[in-house]
This record gives sequence, structure tokens and C-alpha cells, in this order.
Amino acid sequence: MSKLSTSPHRISDDAQRQQDEPLLGLSDDPDAYNFVHGASESTPVVSALSGDASVPWYRRPSPAWVLVGTFLAAIALSSTIAPRVELFVKLACQEIHPDYEPMRVYHPAGGVMDWPSSIGTVTIPRPSAKCQSDPAVQQAAARLGATLTTIMGSISCVTAGWWGKFSDRYGRVRLLALTLVGGVCSDLILVFVALASDRLPGGYRFLTVAPVIDGLMGGIATGSAATHAYLSDTTSSANRSRVFSLLLGLLFTGMACGPLIGAQLISWSGDLLSVFYLAALVHFTYLLLTIFILPESLTKERAAANTEQARKQAEDKKLRRQQEVWQDMSVVQRILRVLGHVFFFLEPLSIFVPRKRGPGGRRNWNLLIIAITYGCVALIVGSYQFKFQYANYVYGWTSQQLGTWLSIVGTLRAINLIVILPAFIKYFGPKPQSSQTPGDGNSLPGGLPHSARFDLLVIRLCLCLELVQYSIAIASQTALVWASATIVSSFTGGIGPSLQALAVETFSASEKSHVVRDNDTQSGGDTQASGEEDGPRRESDEGKRSGQNYGQLFGAMAVVQALCSQMLGPAFFGAVFVASIKTFPKGIFVAGMCIIGLALVFISFVRIPRPSPIDSEREPLLSPSHEGE
Repeated sequence: MSKLSTSPHRISDDAQRQQDEPLLGLSDDPDAYNFVHGASESTPVVSALSGDASVPWYRRPSPAWVLVGTFLAAIALSSTIAPRVELFVKLACQEIHPDYEPMRVYHPAGGVMDWPSSIGTVTIPRPSAKCQSDPAVQQAAARLGATLTTIMGSISCVTAGWWGKFSDRYGRVRLLALTLVGGVCSDLILVFVALASDRLPGGYRFLTVAPVIDGLMGGIATGSAATHAYLSDTTSSANRSRVFSLLLGLLFTGMACGPLIGAQLISWSGDLLSVFYLAALVHFTYLLLTIFILPESLTKERAAANTEQARKQAEDKKLRRQQEVWQDMSVVQRILRVLGHVFFFLEPLSIFVPRKRGPGGRRNWNLLIIAITYGCVALIVGSYQFKFQYANYVYGWTSQQLGTWLSIVGTLRAINLIVILPAFIKYFGPKPQSSQTPGDGNSLPGGLPHSARFDLLVIRLCLCLELVQYSIAIASQTALVWASATIVSSFTGGIGPSLQALAVETFSASEKSHVVRDNDTQSGGDTQASGEEDGPRRESDEGKRSGQNYGQLFGAMAVVQALCSQMLGPAFFGAVFVASIKTFPKGIFVAGMCIIGLALVFISFVRIPRPSPIDSEREPLLSPSHEGE
């Protein structure tokens, strides 16, 4: 893998200037770009195009591109959250109690609907209080929402791992574009069903076509994996956690703006579908920007290396299966082989299988525990829709009130991730030692080291805060207290980026140690004779295996996200909500509290190993300032 180096003297001379460089590094100076992204003599440059002076800045891959796109997509998505709940209630009420209120209002009155020319001439008003307070309608709406999310989650779970490997070979931009195509189709199908549900087979159940298409394209989980893989390509280990936090901060900033925009648009137009027109337009615009403007972060050399590695792995797997004789296999081996064929879509999760730290050493369970914790947190995401229905049912909140509440929560989440969390990391995080230089692989040019231990601390603190907010929500008796409890969760946004950064660090360290063991085995007793070439070979192999397979890692995490947040989570919380809505509507909060407690138990078993002397010479997982902890 090609590398760009910067002289230590240049680093020393420009140290003060580099502290003032922007984090996202859209600069015409290639050396400045490398400083910003943590590139040095010991750290691979994120992309060959990043430091090429012949390439204009707007054609260089940078985190800024997807951060802006994520902000726009967040506005579009969040603007439809509250109206989507009301639209589901409206559709369910029209089928269960068609005498309560008309589904649509035609302009001019008495006109005949002829889709799509009806857009702008047919409006869908908000559901009446009679529909919102009907338990049967709420149960039907909850089943509809859970069904749609579960379908997309099930299909995404099957496709996410394959799409993740696809991005390692063909690029992040192509995958991101495909997921946006699915999003645009989903928006258009929802509008179509809302306008013509009485003319479609199954009525509003025709909406199930949308998650099928979206899921085949990867869905939200794969889009998130493509985004994080792009960011991992264009950042160093030192600033990756900060960029992930910035991503989530912009995400919640968009989610703070979206509900307000959606509420005002519905209030002005009187049409629930107006926000879905806006969402489809924004998604389509982002799709065009992705296809024609977004620079690819994966170079051709890296893609070719990943393709060759995938080919070798496929050949090895085929050879092993050919060598296996069915008659000689035990019953357990036969069962496992059959299950492997049935649940082939879970194969990407094999990346979480614990590996031995060294010859004769213990297995490293950290990555598996991180994945389980990530799954528990993702399960909570499946409860969000039912929290909105809880507020709609118990407190009678409309889409405008839900939008205001979501905007407040989103604003506080954004402030936490963009201001509070970075300040917490700066003042309470690991401090650089005087012996550290900007060339260290685990520190930023500005002197900020990265510590996996500190990521672990942030995760545990956020989970404890989540337990506090669930306790308050369960004990609440008024809408004000309940809303205040949910606002507490705004300050737990550090869980996601810290888990993802910790997973990348653990995965990279595991891959590097695996490559080193393979090289040591192949070199045998000729280490001294080949010492001059061994270092470059190891460094190259590490780059190929750990630096380029972020798509594989995030593809596996996307499978976990799809499985938990879109398949198991909605099904579980939907069942709890439907079963308890008449007697104890707060049952979903009790279930959420139990899951968060389980996540806290799992993450307490993560142990970050101290770097060995050999690892310290290359790029240690932990900051040197923490070796003595």
C-alpha cells in the first residue's frame, strides 16, 4: 500500500499551525491534509488521493462530504417520524372505524382521485382525537409499524454482510448510492399507498413492498455501515472517535431541525403527506450528489488487494469443504454444517469469533462482547416508534407536539456530541506525555492521544445514565416529568461513536497480531537473515488486512444493527406495547431498562490488553501515557 511521509522537522516547525487546522481537512496543501488526519511516518495515509497535489480539493475523499450528506438525510428522516405515526393511525382508523372521519380531503371538493396527478389536490389531515384514543386503532398501528420495520430488518440482516464486503471491493460510494435508491423508493411507495390504499390489494398492507425494496438495497443499517467505512478510510485511529462523535452530533442536529420543519410544513399545508414529498426530494438530491460529486475513499489498489484476499478466502473455504467427508463427520459437525447453509446470512458475524492473542495464549473476547453490547443498544432503537405512540396514546400528543419534543431532544443530543462530549474528552481524557511526538500512531498532530480505555469509560458512564433516565420515566406521572426523563437520554449519545471506535481499534489490533503471527510462522528460524525485509512486509500485510477491511467490520456491525434495531427490537417492543397498552403502557420502559442493564453487565467484561514491546514499536492500541494503569 502506498504511503506518504512527512519530515519530523516539518512537523516540529509547523506544530503550532497544525493545531489550528480544521478537523475535516479540506485544504489544498497535501501535507496539511496528512497532519489533520494523523498521517505520519508511522501511520498510513488514509487515501492515495488525499495527498495528491494534482487532484483538486473537491475531488479528494474527506469526512466532510458524508457528514454534510448525513445532516441532510437526518433532516429528511426526522421530519417524517411524527407524521408517520399519525399516518399509520389514520390508515388503521380508516379500516377499523371508517365512520369516524374521512381518510382524504379532495380539492376541489368532489373531485375524483387520479394518482399521481392528485398530488397537491388531495390532502390527508391529521387523525382525530377519537382515533388516537382508540386502543384497537393504536394496536393496529403498532402492528403495522413493527411489521414494516421487522421486514426491512430481516432482509437487511441477510444482505448487510454481503453489501459490506461489496464496499471493500467496489467502493463505499456505490454502496451509499444504492441505499439511497432504496430510501427514495420507500418514500414514493408510502405516498402512493396513502393516496390509493382503498384501491390496492391488502389496503394499507401494501406498504410492506417498501421495506422489501429498501431491505434488498441494504437499508439504514447498510447505509450507516457505508458511511462509517468511508469515515474510517479518511481518518486515523487518533481522531476517528472524534469524527464518529461529530457524525452523530450532526445526525442529531438534523433530527432537531427536521421535526420543526415537518411540523411547520404540515401546519401550513394541512397535509400529512407534505413532509414525505420533502423527504423524497432531499433523498433524491443526496443521491445525485453521491453519484456525481462524492469522491471515492477506496483506491483501486486497495480494492484490488481486497478482491484478491476475498478470492483466496473463498478458495480456501472451498478446499476445506472438499476435504470434509460427510460420512466421517460427527453428528455435531453435520448439524453445524447444515445450520451454516441455512443461516448463511450470519456468516459476516464470524468476524466476532474470539481469536487467540498468541501461540498458546487465551482467546480475546473483547470484539464479541463489544458486538453484544452494540446489539443491546441497537435493540433500544427498536422501541423509539412505540415511545412516540406512548406519548400519542397517553398524553394525546399530535405530530406538532411530538415534533417539538423531538427537536428539543435532538438539539440537546447535538450539543452533547459537538460541545459537551469533546470538552469532556479534552479535559478528562488521556493527556499526552512530553515524550510523545506527532509522529506517534496513536496521537493527533495537535498532541491529543487516543485511548481505548477512555472509550470504554465513556460507554459505561452513558449506560449508567440511561438506567437513570429509564428509572425516571417509569416513575413519572405527568407528561412534563416523562419528557424530562427522555431528555436525560440526550446526554448518552457517546455510546454509539465510542463503541464503534473501540470496535475498530480492537479489530485492527486483532488483525495485526494475526498477521504478525503468520509472518513469524512463515519466517521460521530465518528471522535474522530476513530482518531487513521483514518490517516492510509486516507493515504492508497489516495495512492490507486491518486498514482496508473496515467494510467487512462495519458490514458485520450492520448485520447486528439490522438484526436488533429493525428485526428483534421492533418485534419485541411491539409485542410488549400491544400486550401492556391497556393495563400498563410503561411496560416498554421496564423492558428497555432491563436491556440497558444487560448491556452494562456485558461491557464490564471487556479488558483492554497493554501493548507488547513489539506492538509499541509500531502503532499501539493504547496511549503510552496509560501503560502503567
